[in-house]
Amino acid sequence: MANKDYYDILGVARNASDKDIHQAYRRKARALHPDRNKQDPRAEDKFKDLGEAYRILSDPEKRRQYDMFGSVGGDYAPPPGWEQGRPRYQTYTQQGGYGPFDERSEFQGGGFEDLFESILGRFGSRARGGFRGAQTRPAPERGSDLEVELPLTVEELYNPGQKQIRIAVTRRCERCEGFGRTNQGICPECQGSGTITRSKTLRVRIPAGLGPGDVFRLAGQGHPAPDGIGPAGDLLVRLKVKPHPRYRINGRDLELDVEVPDFVAALGGNIEFEAPSGKVSLKLPQGTTSGKRLKIRGKGLPKKGGGRGNLFVNVRVTIPEHLTPEQKELYERLKNISV
Repeated sequence: MANKDYYDILGVARNASDKDIHQAYRRKARALHPDRNKQDPRAEDKFKDLGEAYRILSDPEKRRQYDMFGSVGGDYAPPPGWEQGRPRYQTYTQQGGYGPFDERSEFQGGGFEDLFESILGRFGSRARGGFRGAQTRPAPERGSDLEVELPLTVEELYNPGQKQIRIAVTRRCERCEGFGRTNQGICPECQGSGTITRSKTLRVRIPAGLGPGDVFRLAGQGHPAPDGIGPAGDLLVRLKVKPHPRYRINGRDLELDVEVPDFVAALGGNIEFEAPSGKVSLKLPQGTTSGKRLKIRGKGLPKKGGGRGNLFVNVRVTIPEHLTPEQKELYERLKNISV
C-alpha cells in the first residue's frame, strides 16, 4: 500500500528537532484547518494526515519506530526474509524484548501495516492513538474572555445609548509562533514573551435595564484564539456608576433631595427641579414638612423588559439665614398670631 511520508506532510527534514516539528505543525494547522478551506473537498483528510504526522513525530518512541521501519516518500520496507515462508527473525513482543515468530505470532497476509501496528501496540492505547485517534478532528481552541469596567453617569444609565471603550487584547506573536524566540535569538517583536498586546476601541450599545455592577457580554470581542484558528473569547463589560452629587440609586428607583422655601412648604404650591428626565414640576400640598417623601411614578431607571422605576423626592424646607426688616416683621406677626 502507499504509505504516508510524515516528514513531507509536516514539511520538515528527517533530522528536524522537536521544536521544528512543533512549529511546523502549528503553522500548517492554521493553513490547512477545514474551517479555512471550506472549498477544498480534501481539507478534512489533509488536516487528519497532519494531526497523524504530528502525533507520530512528536513522540520520541513512535518517531524512532517510524524511522526504523518506514521509508520516506515510499512504501514501508519489510524486514529481511519476510518474503520467504516462515522466517525465524525477531519482533518486539508485548512483554518487552525481542523473540522469534511462532505460529501464533505470524501474520497471515496482513502485510507490513499489521506488523507496524503490532510493534506500536506494545506502547498501549497511547501509541495506537497516534493513528486511530488522529481520525478525530481536534476542536479549535477558543480564546479567553476579557472583562472590562465601563464607568457611567446616572444620566447615561437613565438614557442608555452607545459608549466608546478602549480594550487591550493579547494574541500569539506571529513572528515567533508564540515561542518567544526565532533562529536569530529572542524575538524582537514580542521581546521573548510569545504574545503581543494591542489596544483597540469599540463602540458598544448599553442594554436598557442594567444597573451598577451588572455585566453584559459581547461575543467574539475578547482575546483571539491561541492557535489563531478557533473563535475569539467574549468581552464582558461590567457597569460602574459614578457617584452623583444629587441622585441616589435604589434598585430601579432614583432619589434626590429638593430644597423648598418655608413659605411654599407652609402655603403649598408648585416647585420645579432638574431630574435625569429633564425639568420636573411638582405640586406641594399645604403644610408640607421637611423630610416628607413624595413619589413620581415612571421617572426612575429603565427596567428589563420595559417600564421604569420611580423617582422619590425628599423635601428639605429651608429658612433664610439673614432676614430683611420686612421679613422679620412678618415673622413677628406670624409668631404673635400663632401664640
